[in-house]
Amino acid sequence: MSLVHGTVTCLLSGRELLRAGLLSPVDASNTAQQTAIMQLSCAYFALDTATVLLFRLNPMFVVHHVMTLSYMTWSMALGVGGHGVMALMCIGEVRGHQDPP
Repeated sequence: MSLVHGTVTCLLSGRELLRAGLLSPVDASNTAQQTAIMQLSCAYFALDTATVLLFRLNPMFVVHHVMTLSYMTWSMALGVGGHGVMALMCIGEVRGHQDPP
């Protein structure tokens, strides 16, 4: 599930960054596409957080997910900042993740 989410999110957020322009103002209003991508990611992060809490408690993983959910939720609630969220998502998914040993 993580691989599917990471691939889809990277492609969609990257496309949004290129469509809007890499130097778009950070305080620009969110587009419908940005909001849809954030909603998809919030649903994934909520499900993944529940899975981590139930099956393999990892405090840092939970903190990471809560922080990610927070900034995406605030961006959707305020209606601005989607461009920054897209940049963070694209870079984060390209970089990948490493599970602790």
